[in-house]
Amino acid sequence: MSGANLILEETVRFRHVGTGKFLCIGQNGIDLSLTGSSNNLDTLFCLKSDMSNKKKTLYLDADGDGRVDNPKFV
Repeated sequence: MSGANLILEETVRFRHVGTGKFLCIGQNGIDLSLTGSSNNLDTLFCLKSDMSNKKKTLYLDADGDGRVDNPKFV
């Protein structure tokens, strides 16, 4: 068993650590399930980044104790 860094725009398969099964897209193209075989194209995923809707995160120390407990999104 091994892990690796995820790289955007690369084709990957996701394998469950406990069961060894692979994440698979259902026949309707929407539902996700686990399958025991990776010989199916439905187990391939490509990770992409969409930075167009990224919001800035503003961290506020509301109570002045030096810790940020609940980050506020703007």
